[in-house]
Amino acid sequence: MLMMEKSMLIKFIVIPVITVISAVTLITVFNISSIKEYQKSTVQEARKSFIEKNKKVINKKVKHIVKAIEYERKSFDLELKSNLKKKLSHINSGLTSFYNKYNTSHAKKDLNIQDELLSLIKHKNLIHTNDNYFVIDKITGKILYSGLKDWQEGENLKDTIDKNGVNVYDAILNSIKNKEAPFYNLNCTKEKEYLNDRKKLIAVSLFEPFNFIIGIVKKVATIDKSVQQKIAKRLQSTQENVKDYAFIIEIDNIYGGNNFGRVVVSNVPVIDGKLSDDKRDLRGKYHRKEYLRGIRNKGEVYVDYWYKKPNDLENIGKKLSYFYHYKPWNWIVGCGFYFDELDNEIKSINTSLEKKTDDNITNGITIGLLALFISISILILYTKNYFKKIKEYISKIEDQKNLFEKEKETFKSIYENSSDGVLLLKGGKIFDCNHSTLRIFDLNSKEQILSKTPIDLSPKYQLNNEKSMDLVEYYSKGCRQNSCSRFKWKFNKSNGDIIYTEVTLTNITNKDVDIIHAVIRENTDIK
Repeated sequence: MLMMEKSMLIKFIVIPVITVISAVTLITVFNISSIKEYQKSTVQEARKSFIEKNKKVINKKVKHIVKAIEYERKSFDLELKSNLKKKLSHINSGLTSFYNKYNTSHAKKDLNIQDELLSLIKHKNLIHTNDNYFVIDKITGKILYSGLKDWQEGENLKDTIDKNGVNVYDAILNSIKNKEAPFYNLNCTKEKEYLNDRKKLIAVSLFEPFNFIIGIVKKVATIDKSVQQKIAKRLQSTQENVKDYAFIIEIDNIYGGNNFGRVVVSNVPVIDGKLSDDKRDLRGKYHRKEYLRGIRNKGEVYVDYWYKKPNDLENIGKKLSYFYHYKPWNWIVGCGFYFDELDNEIKSINTSLEKKTDDNITNGITIGLLALFISISILILYTKNYFKKIKEYISKIEDQKNLFEKEKETFKSIYENSSDGVLLLKGGKIFDCNHSTLRIFDLNSKEQILSKTPIDLSPKYQLNNEKSMDLVEYYSKGCRQNSCSRFKWKFNKSNGDIIYTEVTLTNITNKDVDIIHAVIRENTDIK
């Protein structure tokens, strides 16, 4: 009997030892495998998030530059047109003054007043050499004076057609009628190429005593060039030591080829500033062909390639750039980012997970040894009741676990599937929300709302014209004191639209930490 008990005792000891060791080994292997899978998915998610976030940043920067270009163009255009109108007004005033003196002069018989007036305009043209003046007879369409080398005096404009098929004489007459904007954009005429296939801006006015149409001509290319130089200089001056620098390329041939364009702005020097699409990047990719094809097809494109780093030209890095075709000037406006920060982030993730793996192995061994010691002690002391107690204990644990999991799933289902928005706040900041919250605020992901405060999501004033900031403090304090608070509230959607809601705050204390549970219900009747 003693030998049997001893044999049974040995069996009861050996079997749990083997079982515990096997279980610890399997759990450790499983944990390591799970961590590896988690590591892989985390790295993929980090890469995706990094790229999407930075794509938005460079896209926004490029669009901001394009808006600045448009603003400068419009401002320069308004200023130029204002100056041209002033010049024409000044000429008209001078001619009127001279004409009035002539009519009161005793010597007017000795003067050819028309020739004298034309002489005054010619003199004005000689003084202001950057301005090209002309005079047309409104009745006949005949050119009486021309500061343009290809508009000859005596020539008639009535039969002159520009490249858009517009009669030049008729267009000038229509411009005179619009006193607020007496301007006409002239294209190169079909008969003559005096504009080198470029546009000119013409400002005109009428000197009524002689039906003179007086005009000033400015080259549009010269106007654009001034604005381009201003934009390029300003942008270049803001890019020193900037990694996600912007760049501008002036395109001569959108279909590529040798010297298809030149660099206007960049943080990385290019030889002669000229670009050819047969050049590969530093890893052998024809990236220029790719972005030219993209802007031809859609006007914009993202392209990744390997390129020299600013302020460290000896090293290269992977880069993703956004290219946008600004058609009025045939510019490519671009901006990009290097993947260095992503590599550092991935390295940090791997280091953290490797440490977690080591900790899991250590904890598994520790727990296994502890479980083994407890098991052996219990078996020695309570051999007869061991299996019964273990079975009851395991059954109880499983019941509690199942109950807990059921309650957990129930709470999670209520939380996630609620039609009302639910926010969890700690320290005044949002640290979690459900999907209905994203729908209410018209957001795509939780990252857009996490770490924000209710003030960030609210207009400055509420329904009673009280400041949102004051009311947030008031209701939060009331919630902490009374455990609950309910009120009407206005929020801002992501696009700036107002949402009218009813909000219920509940204070929850978890491990001495106050958490506010906020339920947001839309209510358009509040309006």
